[in-house]
Amino acid sequence: MIVLLVDDDRFVINVLKQTIDWPALGFTTVLAAANMRQAQAQLQANSVDLVISDIEMPQGSGLDLLDWIRHTLHRDTETIFLTNYADFNYAQKAIELGSFDYYLKPIIPDRFTAVVHKAAAKIRARQVQATTPAAGPTPAAWRAVLLGPPSPAVAGEFTGLTLLPIVLQPEASTDLAALRKALIRADLALPGWRLGTQAVDENHRLVNVLQTSTPTAAAAPLAVASRLRAVLAPVAAPFTTFIGTATTAETLSAVCQRLTLMVDDLAVHRDTDHLLAGYRHQETAYLEPDLQRLAALIARKDADALEATTDAYLQTCLREGKLSRRTLRNFREDLLQQIYVSLERHNVQAHKLFSSKAYAALYQDSLNSLEALAEFIRYVTQSAFSYAAFADSQVSVGKQLQQYINTHLGDDLTREKLAEVVFLNPDYAAKLFKDAYGMSLTPTSSTGASPRPKP
Repeated sequence: MIVLLVDDDRFVINVLKQTIDWPALGFTTVLAAANMRQAQAQLQANSVDLVISDIEMPQGSGLDLLDWIRHTLHRDTETIFLTNYADFNYAQKAIELGSFDYYLKPIIPDRFTAVVHKAAAKIRARQVQATTPAAGPTPAAWRAVLLGPPSPAVAGEFTGLTLLPIVLQPEASTDLAALRKALIRADLALPGWRLGTQAVDENHRLVNVLQTSTPTAAAAPLAVASRLRAVLAPVAAPFTTFIGTATTAETLSAVCQRLTLMVDDLAVHRDTDHLLAGYRHQETAYLEPDLQRLAALIARKDADALEATTDAYLQTCLREGKLSRRTLRNFREDLLQQIYVSLERHNVQAHKLFSSKAYAALYQDSLNSLEALAEFIRYVTQSAFSYAAFADSQVSVGKQLQQYINTHLGDDLTREKLAEVVFLNPDYAAKLFKDAYGMSLTPTSSTGASPRPKP
């Protein structure tokens, strides 16, 4: 759990940090802020479970902070207020905002620890409640209805329930865990709905099925999606929502199949919502870009013109009704092919240059939105253009090889391994090294010696 201490008096912050045994109470992280602005920044960046705040502070009181937590972040974060005054109006407002307790200074460690202990117990109980399925269909029943038409006995577990499948696709797959945790917390903030089941598919998307027994709630799936976005947006990275149609257990599998087809088909902008009810799948031929122009721009290393050409191509696909995720995938591969060919002309081994974790993550997420594809293309072109210029310089390549050799004298240095350091063809790397230092790039000898030119 995470606790945030908010007080403009540094002495109070230090007392709280040093006299309370936070790990024993279950808190792994203790954050601090001196005013409301700093506290808001900490709350937006972290999933804070407990806030301990002074009431009387400059730049916004503790009551203002809790009001912001409740009505802007839409969180049920527990809050303990500290104050020097037994003011009834303060206490009344704190109760209205749902604070956990109201503590009069000075802080007596044993007494205050007892208050925090009760707050921690309440937080843990709520977390267990949020992650423990309520009475209803069993996990086996959920698997059955997702895989296909269920048997009458299984369908009977869903009697009176309306189901709504929703797919949440984070722009970056690394944000999936945070999105999943935020959704579990948001479950209690969806009037009439609760989370029935949840899973992560092979494409790092969060598949959720909401359930309701309220007919009026089932009539407005877009309202549910809008509410989800309002709750999740302050605590989750950019994500796209794909909303199915309200259905029964008997037809849930068919609705999920159509929803998956829509997710796999649409090219989308980040932070947008898409309704299955308005989706119509159409098979379209790939509109091939002007590959000669792309090759020419890559050869000139004209990043701005390449970006403009990409934007124009995608706009053309949109106008002609041919903009889809398949279009993005094909265009990405066509562009990469042109970049690989260009790097080969500079003797750069592109598959090794683009072997980093950063490249793999951007590549994996590049089809999640048009903006993600643009960021991937920008990364690839900048890397390729700058490295092509580096590869053309015998001084730069030679110096980097020299530095590597000097710091790895005890290693088994082969010409191939040294070439990998600079992502170049071994013959070309050896040529540049010899041009720079007049020495051959030879394998390490049996004594461990290797070429070591003078700086």
